[in-house]
This record gives sequence, C-alpha cells and structure tokens, in this order.
Amino acid sequence: MSYILPSLEMGVLHLKSFTSMITAGGQVMKFASSQTQVGQVNSTYSSSTGQTVLPNSPCILAGSLAFKKTAGTNAAFYADVQWYDVSNSQYIGSIGRTWGYRPSTYYGSYDLTCDEEAIAVAQNITVELRIIGKGGTQTLVGDNDVSYSSASRAIIMEFT
Repeated sequence: MSYILPSLEMGVLHLKSFTSMITAGGQVMKFASSQTQVGQVNSTYSSSTGQTVLPNSPCILAGSLAFKKTAGTNAAFYADVQWYDVSNSQYIGSIGRTWGYRPSTYYGSYDLTCDEEAIAVAQNITVELRIIGKGGTQTLVGDNDVSYSSASRAIIMEFT
C-alpha cells in the first residue's frame, strides 16, 4: 500500500526583543522586532500593538518569556503567558510559565502546571501574546538576554 502525502509549504515568522517592565497580568507582549525565518509569511505583525493578523491557513503559535526581577527577596516567582484571540475576545491554547532564577525555590513553592511555552493553533484571526499573571510582588524586566542565556520570543508557523 502506498500513500500520497499532501504538499505543504511552511513560513515561519519570529518575533523578538521584548524589554518592557512587567508589573501585572493582562499586559500585551509587544516585540520590537519581527523576522521571516523560513519560506514566505502571510501574517502581519504590528510592534506598536503587539498584534499579529493570521492568514486563512493553519498556524501553530509558540511564545515564551524571559525576565529578571528588579528588586526584592529571593522568593519563588514566575510569569505566565498565553495567546489571546483578539477577534473573538478569548484566550486560546495552553499557558506557558517561566520561573525565576532559583528553580529549586520555585519547585518547592509551586506545582508545575504548564509548559514553558504557550502553544496554540489558529487561523484567520488577530492574536497577541499576553502576560496573564505573575507570582511575587517584584517588578520584572523582559528579556535581559545580555545577562542570561535566553530571550523572550514568539514563533508563528504557517502551513499552506
């Protein structure tokens, strides 16, 4: 028996450089830079609003946050992100959680209830990646990739 697989083309849009202060949930992650990594991309991204208009083809969305705290104790803290469907006013996909620089303190204080990345599947809508909550009272600063080994990012994978 033989199978004929459909021909799929993929385009990948990479959003990066989120350096805002994080003070509370509900904040839209506005990335300063976008770059096509693979193929042709039909999504359009606005760095002023943080919104991406998706094409009418299946898209996989992945987003994550890197941060440092500005002051305070070494308490276990974290930040959660999730994709938001602006067109239909609802959160979509899974929640992504990033924990602070002391994982041993974090794991002793919180249950790991989600992945490190927020993942969603969508098409033909406007989306944004939002910070939906954080643990601790410290103000957090996005990215800081000069001092640490990771950076905030979002990936839009389009399949046509």
